[in-house]
Amino acid sequence: MRLFYTALLFLLLSAGSARGQETFLWPVAGHEAGEGIIGKPQQYLPTEELDFDQLFIRVPDNTAILAPADGVMKYVSVGGDPSINSSLSSKIMPDEDFDAAILRVRNDLSGIMPKYVSCSVGIRLEDGRMLYMSGLRGKSIFKTGSKISRGDTLGIAGYAYKAFSEPHISLSVSKNGKPDDPMTPFGLESSFVAAKKAEVPDTLTSAQAKEDMEILFQAYRECYPSMDDIISPEKAKAFEDSVMTILDNDIAYRDLSYLVRETTAAGYCHDSHIGLLSLKRSPAKLIPNLFLGILGDSLFVTRTTEGYRQYLRKRVSSLDGVPAEEVIRLARNFQTGFDGANESLRDYFGLMGWNYIYGKNASRKESQEIVFTDGSSVTDKWIKQVGIVPLYPRLSPEKPYIRNMFNMESMQFKFSRANDSTAVFSLYTFELDQIQMDEIADSLKAMADVPYMIIDLRNNPGGHTEVLNRLASWFVTEQVTDLNSYCAVNSDKPYGSFKYSDNYSPSDSLYKDYRLSSDGKHFIVKDTALAGIRPDSLVNYGGKLYILTGESSISAATVFPSLLVRNRRAVTVGRETGSGYHYLTAINQLNVILPNSKMIVSIPMVKSVFDETVCSRTPAGRGLMPDYEVPLTYEEVFTAENDVVMDKALELIAEGKYLGENPFPEPQSTSSSSGRWLLIAAAVLILAGASAIILRRCRGGRGRK
Repeated sequence: MRLFYTALLFLLLSAGSARGQETFLWPVAGHEAGEGIIGKPQQYLPTEELDFDQLFIRVPDNTAILAPADGVMKYVSVGGDPSINSSLSSKIMPDEDFDAAILRVRNDLSGIMPKYVSCSVGIRLEDGRMLYMSGLRGKSIFKTGSKISRGDTLGIAGYAYKAFSEPHISLSVSKNGKPDDPMTPFGLESSFVAAKKAEVPDTLTSAQAKEDMEILFQAYRECYPSMDDIISPEKAKAFEDSVMTILDNDIAYRDLSYLVRETTAAGYCHDSHIGLLSLKRSPAKLIPNLFLGILGDSLFVTRTTEGYRQYLRKRVSSLDGVPAEEVIRLARNFQTGFDGANESLRDYFGLMGWNYIYGKNASRKESQEIVFTDGSSVTDKWIKQVGIVPLYPRLSPEKPYIRNMFNMESMQFKFSRANDSTAVFSLYTFELDQIQMDEIADSLKAMADVPYMIIDLRNNPGGHTEVLNRLASWFVTEQVTDLNSYCAVNSDKPYGSFKYSDNYSPSDSLYKDYRLSSDGKHFIVKDTALAGIRPDSLVNYGGKLYILTGESSISAATVFPSLLVRNRRAVTVGRETGSGYHYLTAINQLNVILPNSKMIVSIPMVKSVFDETVCSRTPAGRGLMPDYEVPLTYEEVFTAENDVVMDKALELIAEGKYLGENPFPEPQSTSSSSGRWLLIAAAVLILAGASAIILRRCRGGRGRK
């Protein structure tokens, strides 16, 4: 039966893929495919810029622009492109047509002639690709989430880009977030060239490796604005010196890759938004029979293969002759992907990330000698992972902790009832379209008289600022407190590290509107987007709110509960959020390409400060801490039949426990720190008023969002 369903799924996926590969309809009504092309990939435009992935098409006045294929409307915006690699845009207002949106913003976009302000759409096709079209005008009105059929009229042509003086549109396609061929789908001979994967050496000389690492260290120091919050200058210098000492001799690529990885780990610039984009991976050839994990000060067996179940939960005294305390220290030092002084994610990594325990040796281990605290020992000879190796206890969707993870993959939100007096709103993402938001609004209206609501934000990776703001307006009962938030960067000038990047050019000056802070440490920009949130007059839930948070509540799923907690509108139950409460460093990712090894490290360049208040409720460097904590346990993850965090919230409601004394001081107004808390839905930067955002499209990875 399993094979039957696997085969059926394969056939369905294959059929969907075939539909997605059908020839596109030419977007200009009444014209043949290829007619009117005035710019195409790998061609220099009249502005002397290289067009990497866009198709520019001349269109006669008042000719309809058609949807080339079936799909779902994912993005609708108004704006223009200062250059081929960047765009300024803002959201179109509800029920606003293209022409009205253009009229509203055309004189407010710095550096763009009014003639070249137009509307853009992004359509997700049935095979998962994204189709982007710009240069639209007319009376069309679209909601995100609405279905689009091949041949539907999208609008009429305006002017997409300053390189062309006649009416035209631009069209591009992306697949898995990377540029894709925009010509072949129309049956045209293509000039598109996909980015080639760089060939990497097996060994680097000492000079080559040192050059790469110095470039990387300089990029961190120059571009990453939160470095001093994470590591002292003295510790950073000591780390860098130790790496350079290792590189006094030639080094294998694999060993250098671990040194690069260590720059993103606990001992240096760890951050959930610093990432390694390109490494030759060395997957584990063997796996243990005894999987080890860490919780608190204990190193113990978390899972086993069939013949070793008698060792489950046994506490370890030493591993391969190394005391458990030292194993724990080294494993924690190898952890990556967490912000500041966050502990909830580190607890999760310790419990579930068995490979951290072996560090860079995880891919070449063959056995382990384990001594337990009761004096017994075992020699565990690792085994080949052929197919699915059964492990015990099983991570089954029947267990609430695992089921919640599965829900994140399969749905965006869900409403239910815990009992007659308590509603449950499970929100798995802040990437919601207008139709989904309307559905949520209708559900909230229907539950307006329910006295208690539990909002479950566990396993929520975040999303769009606009969605967060609108949702917040449905739950706040008065205008939110102005927390004097701000965005900070290290310099208002172009960064030298840009010359090693594939998504910025050396002359790019991104932060010209930023001003030096009063302490002289950063350049900051003012914005009050979150402070301006007010109760919605049509949709507003006024009951008591209990928000479930944890290690997998990231980005917007940290900001949203933080906003409600800071405004005394909710309590949180569970664990510390995965992202930081006070700030998030996540905007304008710089892809640094190390010239000799070809490794790519992505570094965020904007520190978005939400609130600088440090008190018992919001300790420095941590995520949003829970009002009512439910510590992570082995039982919750592996064996519990009940949802222990949800049960705790229901218990608090039954006992009448809610807000305590207000721990927050009154915020002080300052002229030097006020700005916007931005999210990572896209690499965005406020430049031209509260409604305009700049979207940097990477060479080799562009796409409008």
